[in-house]
Amino acid sequence: MKKQESTVWPLHLDKVNSFAWCNLFTKDECQQIKDIGSKHVIEKAEVQLLNTNDSGYNKKFRESDISWIYPHEEVFWIFKRIRDFVINYNDKYFGFDIYAMNEGFQYTVYNKDNFFVKHIDRTYNTPIRKLSLSIQLSDPKTYSGGNLILIEGQKKMKMKKNQGHAVIFPSWVEHEMTKIKKGKREALVVWKQGLRLNKC
Repeated sequence: MKKQESTVWPLHLDKVNSFAWCNLFTKDECQQIKDIGSKHVIEKAEVQLLNTNDSGYNKKFRESDISWIYPHEEVFWIFKRIRDFVINYNDKYFGFDIYAMNEGFQYTVYNKDNFFVKHIDRTYNTPIRKLSLSIQLSDPKTYSGGNLILIEGQKKMKMKKNQGHAVIFPSWVEHEMTKIKKGKREALVVWKQGLRLNKC
């Protein structure tokens, strides 16, 4: 694994002070993850409506394809790498009360003209998502557009597209995926959960 490098940007949301990123997977490891993700059932990504438990496919808000990767022997190395990264960076930058990754890892494919409008990842059931993690699997030279942007008020921050880079941020931070102009963008998306609402 490459040496980790991180960048921090203040968000000033409650007690939250940053997002962070680092090199998490090599080019060859990214290809392995893409191969695994593409072997699973591909479905249209759904969205959850604000303040409800209702969800479904809605091309007005999101257009992308996904599959789910769950723990098994072939992928234990992926889960361990991500688990260790999340624990380390949560302790270093966030200090959230978290305990589990109860959802599968979402292998996400954005094809030409696909997008995801401004949204948050935080869910309204229990346990709630507290940290979001997006890992760039594609070589940025193979597509154009498709920028992951974090939003704080009027301030927007475009995330790096380095292959194998991971960005981690609080799940209630607004973010968007701009439209793919050419090619295909693949990513692995992960959420870390916790129970309590009154403490990050």
